[in-house]
Amino acid sequence: MLSGADHLFIHFNLGLMPDNFKPGLYEFPATPVLIDPTLRIKKYITKNNLHIDLTATLSIHVLIRQLLMDMDPKCWYNRTIDRRVMNCLRFIEKNLNQKLTNSDIAGKAHMSANSFARLFHENIHLSLQEYIRKKRVEKACNLMHHTPDSIDQIASSCGFADRHHFSKVFKQVMNVTPAYYKKHHTLDIV
Repeated sequence: MLSGADHLFIHFNLGLMPDNFKPGLYEFPATPVLIDPTLRIKKYITKNNLHIDLTATLSIHVLIRQLLMDMDPKCWYNRTIDRRVMNCLRFIEKNLNQKLTNSDIAGKAHMSANSFARLFHENIHLSLQEYIRKKRVEKACNLMHHTPDSIDQIASSCGFADRHHFSKVFKQVMNVTPAYYKKHHTLDIV
């Protein structure tokens, strides 16, 4: 998109939408609409030693939105998520720092735990606890990128019993420890 040696990697989360997106690598032509925000991001990051401020963040959002709008509709799964499952997904997102049992979540849908577990898996293609683990790790990554919080603070904020449990689950999902991820995959917080 820029020159032969330039690469721009952006890790982002749109909430529920990535669950509807087919995995893969996608190539985009270097159009002026894409080049302009990309060059602004490159210029800002180069000038400011990798520290991202609101201007660079907005440019990144513009670029992501444009890329998603340019995606071929065949890249998106066309599925409808049951209303009860959607309500529970919202509940999970708001309560990741709390203990979340299958029974408690099923109760929010006014269903038995087993019936809701089947409905959830049919809609999301993950078990309820796999989904919760995934969301907790995503939240932890986000906190590592955007806060100076310690690993212990992040573990607590994401609903893990302790640092050991957090590290075990994080490594299962991300294939690296939280300490390694924080040191090697995040920028210093100003």
